[in-house]
Amino acid sequence: MDKKKQMYSVPEGYFGNLQERLMRIPSQQLAGETVSGPQPAKRLRLRPYLALAASFVAAFIIGNAILKSTAGKPAEDYTYEQYVALTSPASIYNMAYENSLGYDSQESITDEDIVNYLIASDCSSEGLSWVLAQNQ
Repeated sequence: MDKKKQMYSVPEGYFGNLQERLMRIPSQQLAGETVSGPQPAKRLRLRPYLALAASFVAAFIIGNAILKSTAGKPAEDYTYEQYVALTSPASIYNMAYENSLGYDSQESITDEDIVNYLIASDCSSEGLSWVLAQNQ
């Protein structure tokens, strides 16, 4: 054959002892010997678990950084009792309710405010006179 047309060649004697080499493979495996060839490394089997652990660590670090950068600093001039009073659910609800009514909690509600409210809510004249009698 022409050398230009024959691109690949088989080593000398490769097919002569092929049957013998193939017969040795099962006997080597039964005897516990390793058969030559690529074996998967242990770290390749652990790679998905390491990637999962690394993603959890990255998510934790990024989340922690975001929370630290957006969290407000607590006011240090409050005492513990004042801080608890400001953060109790009842005081938060009261502040939100008072803000929705449109008046400041420092202002006091006058009798005139009560009368105006009762008139605007279509209270009966007996109810209105009862409220006025209770306040005097």
